[in-house]
This record gives sequence, structure tokens and C-alpha cells, in this order.
Amino acid sequence: MRLLSLQIAVAVACGCTQQRGPVPLEPLTLATAALPNFWLVRVAHARGYFATEGLEVTLLTHQMGKLALDALLEGRADLAACAETPVVFAELRGQHASVLASIASGTRNQA
Repeated sequence: MRLLSLQIAVAVACGCTQQRGPVPLEPLTLATAALPNFWLVRVAHARGYFATEGLEVTLLTHQMGKLALDALLEGRADLAACAETPVVFAELRGQHASVLASIASGTRNQA
């Protein structure tokens, strides 16, 4: 009886792990700036970290983070990487954007 239970468990487990082929990547346009502050985004893209998470990211590179945020607010990008100042000014103009993540570093700062 134990052998039959083991065989059934193995058969069920093997059936659940069948290869279904590659999963299509979700397209995403990310606006960013060509400044050192945003190199983490560019490194993640170059090393394929977005693809590992199921995203096919297209980078829109701008001179400043404000222009990247403008691309988001105008519908030309799905996400934007920028500093906090453009987000605050956009909010004051009535243009609403949500902050999904923040990157920060510092030394000898109070928090």
C-alpha cells in the first residue's frame, strides 16, 4: 500500500512540473536619465535583471529625471526614474504620480 501511495505521489508531482515553454515577457517602458544617479537602472537592464523578473524593459533615456517624469505623465512611458523634486512639483501642478520605490545612500546623515 505504501509503495502504491509513493507511486501516485511521484506521478502527480511529475505531472505538475511539465515544461510549458518559455513564458512571454511583459513589455514595459522605463524612462530614466543619463546621469550617474540612475546607473543602477542601467546596470540592472544591462545584466538582464528585468528579464529575470519577467519584464521586457525598453529604456527611454533623457538628459534629466524631470524629462523622464514628463514622459511618464504624457503617457510615453510606463515608469520613470527621477529624483523627488520633479515629483513634488508635478503634484503641486495637479499631476499625480505614485512613488513605487526609492533608492538612497548617505554617510553621516540623520534619519
